[in-house]
Amino acid sequence: DQDKLTRISLLLGIFKALNILYSPKLADSWVSLANSNPIFHGEAPLAYIVKGGVPALVRIRQLLDARRGGQ
Repeated sequence: DQDKLTRISLLLGIFKALNILYSPKLADSWVSLANSNPIFHGEAPLAYIVKGGVPALVRIRQLLDARRGGQ
């Protein structure tokens, strides 16, 4: 259904951005590491995703896409 396709698309975009931005080791572990970005409140991005669902995935995708674009 549409919800599943949206989630898959967001996860693939996040995966791609992480692998462009970081080394393979860091890209693979990034979601489980504590993060100092204010949106994560010092928690791991995975905790943010679990709490926030699709809107959190969208926000992370936007964050990583902005980093890729140099913003």
